[in-house]
Amino acid sequence: MSSTESLIDHAFPCQWTAASQRSGKYQARAQKGLFSLLKHKFKFLGRWYPSVIENDNLLKGYIMRKLLIILTLMAIGLAAGNVDAKNIDVQMLNKGDKGRMVFQPDLVIAAPGDTVTFLPTTKGHNVESIKSMLPDGVDKFKGKFNKEFVLTVTEKGMYGVKCLPHYTMGMVALIVVGNPENEDAVKAAKNPEKAQERFTDIFAEYDAMK
Repeated sequence: MSSTESLIDHAFPCQWTAASQRSGKYQARAQKGLFSLLKHKFKFLGRWYPSVIENDNLLKGYIMRKLLIILTLMAIGLAAGNVDAKNIDVQMLNKGDKGRMVFQPDLVIAAPGDTVTFLPTTKGHNVESIKSMLPDGVDKFKGKFNKEFVLTVTEKGMYGVKCLPHYTMGMVALIVVGNPENEDAVKAAKNPEKAQERFTDIFAEYDAMK
């Protein structure tokens, strides 16, 4: 194995380790393919700098610099992707601005990637999803009693949530992420009387914001 091939082998240890766990032949094939690709991509250098291609150490240095640039740009891109993400706190209360047994606020407007943190400001509450009030592809979730619960919203749509012991008392909330394609289905969902009344008020508040 040349020193450049050795460089590639060390530059991507995770890939090689995972491949070798599956099969040694996949490891050899992946290494050979990547090395051939890099050789091909950098072959044009020989037109102006023959020594770069002829001298394996020079090629190794060139590839290492390019890899460093690529990894740096990837890191910047990942960091930039999280810059706009925000957190929204929701308190779980026995008594709030809208009455007894409430999430405050009970209407949350979020964007994909945001987090919603449910805070057990008053003891005796939890938060969990309402099965018929979730976007497609979102799994049901359930927080523990008297514990903070962080929900990361990744899919656009409406998310209906409840406090299990106080659901029939109307302790519900609505999270709206982006343009909610499931709006009609969520508004048509059936809930206990008090919960339905509160959802009606929440829907009216959301509609007024459009």
